[in-house]
This record gives sequence, structure tokens and C-alpha cells, in this order.
Amino acid sequence: MPTVVGNVRKTFIDAMKYILTLIVLFYLSSGVRAQIDSAIINQQLAGHSISYYLNHDQIPQVCKDLFLKKRSPIDDSDILSLMDSIFTSNNDTRPFYFLTITQTMEKADGAYAEPLGMMAKSFVEKRTKEFLVFFMNESLLTIKDFDEWAKSVAGEIEIISEGKEQLEIDTVQSKMLMNCSDCAETQKQLILNFIDKVKKHCP
Repeated sequence: MPTVVGNVRKTFIDAMKYILTLIVLFYLSSGVRAQIDSAIINQQLAGHSISYYLNHDQIPQVCKDLFLKKRSPIDDSDILSLMDSIFTSNNDTRPFYFLTITQTMEKADGAYAEPLGMMAKSFVEKRTKEFLVFFMNESLLTIKDFDEWAKSVAGEIEIISEGKEQLEIDTVQSKMLMNCSDCAETQKQLILNFIDKVKKHCP
């Protein structure tokens, strides 16, 4: 029969093997993460690499942390303030705010989702051309992101127009088309595609 000392030794060896396994997995995952981070920061957005924005001294750290997923999209005041920053007149920084906020939409819920919906509806109504250009020109923005914008706008419409959602959707469409009266037909069609997605997300 195994002795008490033998049992203790076996337990100690098993524990050390487990700890070593965790250490190896940590370093392997760190290497993978470094590769992923390297791939991301070299991608282009509005003519600049992501590293350009991450090193930009006019972009607050909270935005960079949110993009790198070091912060979660919650209703903290510094995160909510980024929704105002998306309307900045600074053409140099606005694309990164747009991309970062867009990437929070998929997991938005609770107290964060409501101001996000307000911002999304306001942006597509007031900055229609910019919205279209982002999705037509930027490879980092996907069809899924486009749908998330439609979902956020639909959520806001449900809140402010309960029972009269279709009327509000028509108003959003009219505003977007009015802002894009001199746009190419492909841009106008993209507006109609967006409105169709909004309708699908409304009751």
C-alpha cells in the first residue's frame, strides 16, 4: 500500500505538472495574442494604420482601451462621452471613434444600449454621407457591423415611437435620402438597404 509520504509526493508532482501546463498555455496564448494584435494594428482605416490611432495623442486612452477590449462597453461616463466624440469635426480622429463604437454594438445591453441607440439614430440622420462612406470604403467594417447599426437604430425607434414605429422609420429614411440628394445611386440604394434592415429589427 502507498505510504502517506508517497501520496503527498504524488500530489505535489501532479500539482507541479498542472502549474507548468498553465504556464506553457499562458505563454502560447500570449504569443498568439501578440500575432493577432500585430495583424490588427497594421490594418488600414481612413488611410492610416490602426497603430496611428492607438498612438494619437488626441484620442483618449479610454477609446484605445475599448478598441483593444481592455475595457467593456458599459455606461461609465468616460465611455459614454465617446458617443459625443463620434460627431467630432476632427476628420483625423473621427474614423477611429466610429470603428470603436461600432465594435461595441454587438454586446451592447442595459444602460449602455439606450444612449448607443440615440447616438446611432442621430448619426445616420445627421451624418448620412459619412456613414455610407465608412461602410463603402473601409474593409474593417463588415456587413455584420452594418446590421448592428440597423439594430441600434431600430432599438431607439422602439423606445421613442412605441406603436408608431413605421412612421418613424419613414422619417429616418426621408432624412437620410434628403442628406444624400446628390449622392450616387449606389449610395442611395445602400440607404434603402439599411432601412430594410431597420424594419426587420422593429416589431
